[in-house]
Amino acid sequence: NTFPRIIKFLNPSNIFISFVNCLIICFQHQQVLLRAGQVLGLRRQDLHLVPSAADHELTIPGGTERCRISGEHVHVVRRRNPNDAWSKARFDFAVPIPAILVALFDQFMQERDSCVEAADNDMLIVALAGPTRGDAMSLRNLDKLFESMARRAGLRRIHPHMLRHFVASEQLAAGTT
Repeated sequence: NTFPRIIKFLNPSNIFISFVNCLIICFQHQQVLLRAGQVLGLRRQDLHLVPSAADHELTIPGGTERCRISGEHVHVVRRRNPNDAWSKARFDFAVPIPAILVALFDQFMQERDSCVEAADNDMLIVALAGPTRGDAMSLRNLDKLFESMARRAGLRRIHPHMLRHFVASEQLAAGTT
């Protein structure tokens, strides 16, 4: 199983970066294969981290209809975002959230909420440093983040989309489709 090795290389001690990595890696490990644009397009209200969204009167993002999905999940919504992140899927969908993300979420939000500039930003993933501090993280900044982590781990350049190919190759080698 190569999943623990991926986490080992891409999981620095920074909880914010760990959460962003897990968003990308865990979904791909679960064969959901979210694209970086879909992850960067998530807004805080897209995450339903409760056993029953209907019991908490949560709505489907962008509408007034109640969410009836049980279990912790995230809604991936195709919409315009301030960071130009975009879901290539032509439809909205929801996917279960891996337990590791639920466990990291509170720590992630503490770190995110410590960024005063991001207080009014509804985007889930924001830049925590630099000239764009508090703004929705761009794909370019995510690529830089992966490049920096790969360099620190002594790996060749890695970008988020490579993980999709890696997971697909692993699935083919394991005989799954």
